[in-house]
Amino acid sequence: MARVKTVNLVYHYGDTFDDYSVIWLDSSEVPINLTGYTATLRIKDKAGAGATQLLQLSSTTADGLTIVAAAGRIDFSATATKMKSGTLVQNTVYYYDLQVATPSSADVKTLIKGQIWIDPEVTDV
Repeated sequence: MARVKTVNLVYHYGDTFDDYSVIWLDSSEVPINLTGYTATLRIKDKAGAGATQLLQLSSTTADGLTIVAAAGRIDFSATATKMKSGTLVQNTVYYYDLQVATPSSADVKTLIKGQIWIDPEVTDV
C-alpha cells in the first residue's frame, strides 16, 4: 500500500482558492482517467479521531473542486464566498485531505493530505 503524499498548502483568507491542482498518476506516470469519480476535500481542526470538520469542498455539486477527467486532474476552484462559509480562522493551521471515490463509491482513495495555513488578509473586500 502506497503512503499518502503530504502536501502543505497556504490559503490567503478572502481570496478565491484556485492556486492548486492534483494529478493522479498510475505507477507508469500515466494520468488515471477520473470519468465518473467524485472528489472531496475536507478541512478539519486537527488530524485523527475527534476532529471537527470546518469546511468541505466537493466536485459533485461544483462546490470548490473541478475534475478534468481525461487528464486525471482535480482543480481547486472554490470562490472566496465558499471559503468564508466555513469557520476558518485567519492566522491558523488546520488539517485537510483530498479523496476520490469510484463511480460506485465503493472505493475511496486519499490522494494528498497535510496542513493548510490560513494566511490573514489585510484588506477586507
